[in-house]
Amino acid sequence: MVSLSKLTRFRYSGDEEFFEALIARLAAPSLEDIHIVITHTTPSMILHLTRFLNGAHGQFSTAQLIDRENSISLSLLTDSPLLDTSKPNFILDINRHPHHDLMKIIVAFSARLSTVEVLLLRFFPSKFRLSQLPEYPIPWDSFFLPFCSVKTLTVHPKLVPDVAHSLLPGHGPDILPVLEGIELLKPCWGYILDPNELAESARASMVNAFQPFVASRQQARRSVTVSWKVFSYQS
Repeated sequence: MVSLSKLTRFRYSGDEEFFEALIARLAAPSLEDIHIVITHTTPSMILHLTRFLNGAHGQFSTAQLIDRENSISLSLLTDSPLLDTSKPNFILDINRHPHHDLMKIIVAFSARLSTVEVLLLRFFPSKFRLSQLPEYPIPWDSFFLPFCSVKTLTVHPKLVPDVAHSLLPGHGPDILPVLEGIELLKPCWGYILDPNELAESARASMVNAFQPFVASRQQARRSVTVSWKVFSYQS
C-alpha cells in the first residue's frame, strides 16, 4: 500500500481496470476533493472506492443524484470549514448501466450517507438515448434507506411519480424518518425556471402525489411540508 499523506485532491477519468488497480494500492488520508468518471463498477472496485471515500475528511451534509438516463452522477458535499462547500467534495460518474451499479454503491457507502441532511434528486434527459441498453429503474425505497438523517428532499418533477410511490405508507421500513420538507423543481431544457410557468393542474397533481405520505406522517405527529423551489445549484 502506497500512502500519499499530503494528497488533498484526486481526479480520475479512464480505464476501469487501471483505476481499480490504482486505488487498491493507494491510501490518501488527507483527501478533501474527489472526482471519478468511470464506465461501470465491479464488486472489488466498490470495496476499494468505499475505503477511499472513508479516508475523506468531514461528514457529508448534502447529497445530489443526477439521472441523465444513460449515466448517473452522485455528488456529496461536506459542511467542514476546511473545504469549499460551494462545490461537491466527492463526485462519482458512471456511464454505462448506471442504475444497476447505483444501488451497489449506495449500500457500500451507507455509513457515509447516514449524516446527509439535504438530498437532491435531479434529472436531465439525454440527447442520445441508447435504446438498446436495458433499463434498470431505481428502487427508490431501497435507495432512501441509508439516508436516515435527511430533513429536506428536493425532487425533479420527472421523478415525482416513482419517488412518491416509494413513500406510500406500507412500503416496508420507515423511510426518511426525520424528513421535514419536500421541495419540487421546475426544469426546462436543463434549467430551473419559476414554478408558476408550470400548468396549475400539473403542479397540483405533483403536490397531491405526496399527500398519502404527508398524511401518514401527520398522524404520527411528524409534519412534512411540500413546496416549490427555484434551485440554482450547478451540476
